[in-house]
Amino acid sequence: MAASTKQKKVTLSVAQLSSNSPDEFLSASKILLKFATNILFHPDEVKFRSIRLGNPVIQNKLLTVDGAMEILFDMGFQEAGEFLKLPLVAPLDDLRKIQRELIQERLKVVDQYTTISTSNPASVAASTACASQQSTVPDVTSNDIAQREEDFLARLKSTVKHVQLYEDKALQEKARAVIPIERLTKQAEATVSAKLQKSTMDVRDFLLLELLEWFKEDFFSWMDSPDCSRCGSTTRSVGSGQPTLEDLLWGAQRVEAYQCTTCSQHERFPRYNHPGKLLETRTGRCGEWANCFTLCCRALDFDARYVVDATDHVWTEVYSDSQGRWLHCDPCENKLDTPLMYEVGWRKQLTYVIAYSKDEVQDVTWRYSADHAALLTRRRDVPEDRLLAAASALTRELQAGVSDDRRRHLERCKVSELVEFLSPRRAADDAELGGRLSGAAAWRAARGEAGRHSGGHVFTPERATELRVRYDVVADEYRRSGAAGEATTTTRGWEACVYEASGARRKTERDWKMAYLTRVEGADEATVSWKVDCAGTGLTIDYVSVKATSKTFETGRVTWQLCSADQCAMLQGGKPSSVPLG
Repeated sequence: MAASTKQKKVTLSVAQLSSNSPDEFLSASKILLKFATNILFHPDEVKFRSIRLGNPVIQNKLLTVDGAMEILFDMGFQEAGEFLKLPLVAPLDDLRKIQRELIQERLKVVDQYTTISTSNPASVAASTACASQQSTVPDVTSNDIAQREEDFLARLKSTVKHVQLYEDKALQEKARAVIPIERLTKQAEATVSAKLQKSTMDVRDFLLLELLEWFKEDFFSWMDSPDCSRCGSTTRSVGSGQPTLEDLLWGAQRVEAYQCTTCSQHERFPRYNHPGKLLETRTGRCGEWANCFTLCCRALDFDARYVVDATDHVWTEVYSDSQGRWLHCDPCENKLDTPLMYEVGWRKQLTYVIAYSKDEVQDVTWRYSADHAALLTRRRDVPEDRLLAAASALTRELQAGVSDDRRRHLERCKVSELVEFLSPRRAADDAELGGRLSGAAAWRAARGEAGRHSGGHVFTPERATELRVRYDVVADEYRRSGAAGEATTTTRGWEACVYEASGARRKTERDWKMAYLTRVEGADEATVSWKVDCAGTGLTIDYVSVKATSKTFETGRVTWQLCSADQCAMLQGGKPSSVPLG
């Protein structure tokens, strides 16, 4: 009996993989068998023990398949930045067991679902078993178009099922119970009446802004690794753990395992995929953030979409009635209507960005790219006409029971959106130039999403002798004004006009009615710099007069410097300082 229980624990991830469609299982298990075989035949070769998560094969054939990543963790692989790595000292017993079980499951699936098995099952069994005995495994990166297309379309159907959770009335009520709706509504109304009467945004748009701010600053938190529950110290990844029945109930088919660096206490981080559970845990990475935030949007009766980027990110879109268009919303970054930030700021090589809602499945990739020609060269998973046909078919199913008025509204929205996609793309604005903010700095850098470390925003005076810029930390916007009679321009977001920044963030204290720039939690220091280029003025600058103010709490300290190309001078905070240059 004990042996049987142990066997069940070992094979749980394999059972999860087997629960996928036959095509998904056969494709994923083939890749996993290649990894296992290479390691077993070349146990001392480091290259076979390292898997890059950004590899298209991993993203398209493993990350999206239930149980696939769990199998890698059960084999002994551990997260290491943008890689999964199997330590040289790791025992290979579990890997051998999983290899045998995958072969056995492949034989079952082939026997049940392929026509070749009915005519000559022995030949299939022989070819499958052979894969575990040869050091040379068929190249899994070959252009298997039919399989890749099938995998892609299967993911569309799977995600359509998931977004129906957001329509659960009990879940929406649970979300409304934790959202301070009255306070957020009053803040949105106050913003409209105070300064933006002529804006195209209405009170619902500003309510969405308030919801984003609340979700980011007050409600949800980013999880790099859990703190030790015993001593509070940091922990390090030690692979994966077994999901409990409760974990599986809430969609956590994967559990990350950690160990305290001080007292060796073990901690678990289940990757919950149910928005109702996330209302309780209130932590996670981008998948959890977008999952829970989309539910919150639906709870406030926004038309909302769950948006999946095939290059590994997730966010939300919300329809603005006042503007007649869909707005990009990234709760991790507290960003609204900055769709080009992924391609331009994060430098992502986008391929497919698909939006899902209760009413439709829509390919919205074109909203997030300014270079459609280059984008098309990377879209190789499914022919464009097949993707359009599949999305249209799913949309027809979702809209089968909607009212005539709702159908007409959806048709108008779709026509407007298609016109937007076909229109010439604008250049990215300042708010879209920065790199990713969420996640540890090393993690962001490993993913290539940290953005530019230098060469950021540069102020250039439009008048020969005058540049007036003020940053309002409460409104979180820059106001640039010229001489009397000249228009004042505003740019939202403290990072938008920053030249370089490290370890800094903007924080809002609702209870204390304060907003300020501060260090990221855990950082020893933070730096922020702004750059002014006066080369185009045609003038020689003899000195610069600057007034810099700051306020600190407890042991905090702020220093100000004014630097030219070859020298820096320290400034005294709060007092005007004239610094000679040259």
